[in-house]
Amino acid sequence: MAPPGTRTEPEKRLARVLRLLLALQQEQLTRMALAQRFGVSERQVQRDLDALRAAGIQLLHTRKGYRVTGWPS
Repeated sequence: MAPPGTRTEPEKRLARVLRLLLALQQEQLTRMALAQRFGVSERQVQRDLDALRAAGIQLLHTRKGYRVTGWPS
């Protein structure tokens, strides 16, 4: 069990994925920009994007980056 006031790795990932979701609702961002913003690798960003898609979040991917286009029904 983690000491009080610290987050476990799953908690950190969940918090990051939620922040990523909020960011992509507001603007279109590339994997590189997301990686820099959240202090993780581009590969980790891709895993997080895959998790959002698995949850039913619709993402548009263009040369300009990713953005949220739809929600699960």
